[in-house]
Amino acid sequence: MAKHNCLLRRMGRWTAWAALATAVWPTGGLARTRITWAVPGVLEEMEARQAQAKRFQELHPDIEVEILAFPDDEFDEKVFALFAAGTPPDLFVSGDVLIPWLVQQKMALDLTPFIQRDRYDLSDFFPPIIDFFTINGSLYSLTDNWDAQVVYYNKTMLDQHGVAAPDLSWTWDTVLEAGKKLTKGRQANQFGLSFSPWFAPVFSFIWQNNGDLFSPDFSRVTIDNPATVEALQWVADLFNRHGVSLFWDELDRMDTDPVDYFASGHAGMLFDGGRWHAHWMHNEITHFDWRIAPLPKKVSHASFFHLSTYVISANSAHRQEAWELLKFLVGREGQQINARYAEGIPSRRSVALDPSFLKDPAVLAHNSVEPFLQLVPYLRGIGRLTTWRKVISALEPEFLRLWRGEQSALETATKLKPVLQALLEEGKGLAQP
Repeated sequence: MAKHNCLLRRMGRWTAWAALATAVWPTGGLARTRITWAVPGVLEEMEARQAQAKRFQELHPDIEVEILAFPDDEFDEKVFALFAAGTPPDLFVSGDVLIPWLVQQKMALDLTPFIQRDRYDLSDFFPPIIDFFTINGSLYSLTDNWDAQVVYYNKTMLDQHGVAAPDLSWTWDTVLEAGKKLTKGRQANQFGLSFSPWFAPVFSFIWQNNGDLFSPDFSRVTIDNPATVEALQWVADLFNRHGVSLFWDELDRMDTDPVDYFASGHAGMLFDGGRWHAHWMHNEITHFDWRIAPLPKKVSHASFFHLSTYVISANSAHRQEAWELLKFLVGREGQQINARYAEGIPSRRSVALDPSFLKDPAVLAHNSVEPFLQLVPYLRGIGRLTTWRKVISALEPEFLRLWRGEQSALETATKLKPVLQALLEEGKGLAQP
C-alpha cells in the first residue's frame, strides 16, 4: 500500500536510490541461485532492505539476491507488469488491500506446505497478523512489521498553549477543543490539526464511531448508516465548519502537504499515518519537540491495521530460495535490522518487546513505540474483499467533494451506496470479517 509521505521528499529519496534499482552483490566465484526481490524504492525502506539482503547473503552464500526497486507510487503496477510479462519477482512487497485479490488471481504462493514441512513456529507473531493472512485455512504472506494510524504532535506548541499531551483518554471532543485552542489562522499560518483524509485515517474514525462501509459479514453496504455518516461529516467539518485544519487544495497552493506542514512547525497535531514517518522526522525535525500518541476514541477506540508484507510469487522458479529469504526477513535478526529504520513495529512479539528496541534513544525521545502497543486491542483490518482497490478509487472523488464542502456526508453516502453495492457483489468471493 502507498504511504502518504510528501511527494517532493519521496521523489528526492527515489532519485537518491535509483542507481540501486537492480542491486546485486558479487558472487565471489561461487555458483549461486539468483532470486529477485521487488521493493518500494523509498529511502528508509531501501536502507533497511539493502542491509537485510546483505546479511542474508552472508548467511546463504549459495543464494544471490537481486533487488528490484520501483517508485512507491508506481510499485504495484510495476510488479503486475512483471507478472504479465511472465517474469514475476520471486518475492515482492505487497499490502493489506491487495492480498485477497492476489490470492484470488493465484499470484500468491500458499506458504502452508513450507510451514508444515519445516515445522515453522508462528506463535511469536502478533496473532492479528497470522489471522489476517490466513485465507480459507492457508497462510499466504508474512511480514517483518505492522503499523497503525496514530497522532504525531508538536509537544513544543502544545506546551506553549497549555494543551495536555494526547493519550488514550482523548475523545473527538478533546481533539476539537485542542485544535481550536491551537489554531491561529491563515495570517499567523498556524492550525491545530493537519489532517490528511486518505482512506486509512478516515476509516479509523468511522470505526471509532462503530460505523463501517460494509456489514461485518460483507452482506450489505452500510456507508449510509448514521454512525458512518456522522464520522464522515465530523472529518469534513474540521476543514469547513471549525477551520482547525487546512485541506489538501490549499496546502497544494502553498507548495506543501499535511505531513510537511506539520514538520515545518505550523500544525499542532498530524493525522496521517503510522510509524513510517518516525525515522525521517527524527533526522530532519530539529526545531521543535515532537511525539506520538494513540488515536482518540468516540464510541470506542479503533486504528487502521497497516500490513506491508512479503509474498512469494506462485509461479516462482525459485520457491525454496524465496522461502529462505522470507524466513530470514521475518526472523529475529531480519526484524532487528528493519527496526533500526523505524519501519513499523516488529511483527514478532519477542523483538517488539525486547529492551534493546523499547529503550532505543530515538524511541524514547519521541514515544514512538508505546502508543502502537496500546492500540493492539483496537487494531482493525479492512477484511478480505478482493475489490478493495476499486472501492478506494470509487470513494476518492466523492470524498473529495465532501472534504471541499461541496456536498454533505449523507449526500456522499447516498451517491456511493449503489457503487459500493456493485463492487461488493463483484469482490466478496473471499470476503470474510
